Amino acid sequence: MGLLETAHRPADVLQAAALYMAEEFRPDGFRWIKSRRCFERRGQGGRVERMTLEPSRHNRAGSFVRSAVAQLRVDESDLGDWRTANHLLMVIRPAGALDVLCATSCHDLAWAGFRNTVDLTHPETRVARLVALCEQNRQTVLPWFASTRDPQRLVALAPDALLGPFAFVPDLVEFLVPRGQRGQARVDRTRAGD
Repeated sequence: MGLLETAHRPADVLQAAALYMAEEFRPDGFRWIKSRRCFERRGQGGRVERMTLEPSRHNRAGSFVRSAVAQLRVDESDLGDWRTANHLLMVIRPAGALDVLCATSCHDLAWAGFRNTVDLTHPETRVARLVALCEQNRQTVLPWFASTRDPQRLVALAPDALLGPFAFVPDLVEFLVPRGQRGQARVDRTRAGD
């Protein structure tokens, strides 16, 4: 039996679950960053994709242990450099958010049927539940990340959650313009919620 099946304290269960998920996501290029409680994948142009885990505040040893994939975030240092050089053309944002291409709470994806929470209370069901969570992430989260990689097809691939009126349209426009994709930056108003 491994630590995932024998751990009792919520912190130990969650660390074992994160290490299990890290092995599942290793072929996809992600690694577990314990200090940030996230899975991280690095790419070209200073691109960093992150899935952040969050323990439930109600976790209690032996009676309740849950965790959630709480946030998705894509940063690109090249985008931050462009925003710094073109500060008069961009949306005003804090200096610490200059690299952010897009981010979302996974709780916001629940409307699309995404179940981001996993119950790890019972040792005998932990592996099966983590397998299901990882599979759901492959079907929902990895395509979400992929939708922001190709500037030429961004609008066609981006989920509606990224294009809504209170979402990331300004951030995506700022991503597209320096890449010569002004046509893509003119988002179809019906997709943007107007």
